[in-house]
Amino acid sequence: MQTYTYLQATILKLFGEIGLNLSKPLRTTLSALIVYLLEDNKAHISRLGESLSVGDASVMACIQRIRRFMSNKKLSPAITVIPRIRLTRPLLSKLPEIVLCMDRTDWGKRGKHINILSVAIYFKGRAIPLFWIVFGNKGNSSAEQWKQVLTPSIEGLQQMEWLSGVPIHVVADREFASPKLAEWLKNIYGAGSTLRLKASMYLKDGGMPETQIATLLQKLPKGSRRVLLFYMTR
Repeated sequence: MQTYTYLQATILKLFGEIGLNLSKPLRTTLSALIVYLLEDNKAHISRLGESLSVGDASVMACIQRIRRFMSNKKLSPAITVIPRIRLTRPLLSKLPEIVLCMDRTDWGKRGKHINILSVAIYFKGRAIPLFWIVFGNKGNSSAEQWKQVLTPSIEGLQQMEWLSGVPIHVVADREFASPKLAEWLKNIYGAGSTLRLKASMYLKDGGMPETQIATLLQKLPKGSRRVLLFYMTR
């Protein structure tokens, strides 16, 4: 119990240092959940409810407390962007370039479709979540949703004085291979991008005719690579 109290007090102090502005009840619940997850408890609501159940508090009451916490409208990824960046300062301040990974995942659960579009900071083979949005429709995301998830991430990083002058580079899969996205990133934020292209897309080099990527791949042995200076076209 003494170790738990110390860890929770340390986490609450950290919340203040990184600027996580939440009410006292929300800070207390969040810090308690973090402590129990750090103790290798499973991220399951019933298990967490059992862990939080101390004294006269019943397990069911603690489960309801967690449910209210998770459904609280004051909690959103938007209010945690800046605190997350500040929390990772010891890692980010040593990087010559900030690489942001944009990805989408979806699954069905209890008859509902869950689609999550996220942006994470790439660090030594790991993805540190920075911002995300959840939408219920099936299928690929749109260009407006890409901007919606990238804007707070990039603007949050560019607000940090200690990251001044550090370039930002966005990498993404084939779903996001849009010339307009690359142009938007460069013009609005001065950010570079590496987008995985579909083999059906065409490339154009000055006055040369358009060339389909699939045609270029036929001439390249597997495992080899070559730098090509082209403009993407639809």
